[in-house]
Amino acid sequence: MLDSLYMFSDAQSVAAVVDDAWTDATNYADLTGGTQGKDAFGNAINIDVFDAKLFLNVRVTTLLAGNALKVALWTDADTTFAGSGTRMAELLVPDAAAVGECYSVGIPSNMTILRYLIVGYETDTSTHMSAGALDCWIGLNPVTPNFIPH
Repeated sequence: MLDSLYMFSDAQSVAAVVDDAWTDATNYADLTGGTQGKDAFGNAINIDVFDAKLFLNVRVTTLLAGNALKVALWTDADTTFAGSGTRMAELLVPDAAAVGECYSVGIPSNMTILRYLIVGYETDTSTHMSAGALDCWIGLNPVTPNFIPH
C-alpha cells in the first residue's frame, strides 16, 4: 500500500494486462491490527470503518488502448492474490478512456474483510491491452462523474 493512503496503484501501467489472468496492483494492504491511514484525498480511514460506505476509485493517467479494463477489489487471507480470495467490488473502465477520467464503485459494507486487500486488473475480452496506466485507491468519497452505485 502506498504511503498508507489505501492507494493500490500510482500511475501503474496496465499495457500488459490480458484476459483470464488477473494482474495484481503494485501495492496491497495488510490490515493486521486495523491500521489507520488516509485516503488519496487526505481523509482519515481506519479499516474498522468498513461498516461505513467506502469506494473503489480509479483515475486514468495514460490513455487506455486495446480493450476495456476490469478493476476488482479482493480480500484474502494470504498474499497469493492474482484473482484469488473474495471479490468485494468491481468496475469497468472503457477502452479509450482518456487521461483524467475517473470511475468509482461502492464497496458493500456487509462483507467479511480478511487480512489483505488487493486490486486486480483483467481485460474485458480476449483482446490484450496495448497501452494505459491508472491510479487506484479506496476512499471515503466517490470520484465523479462516472460513479457506479452499488
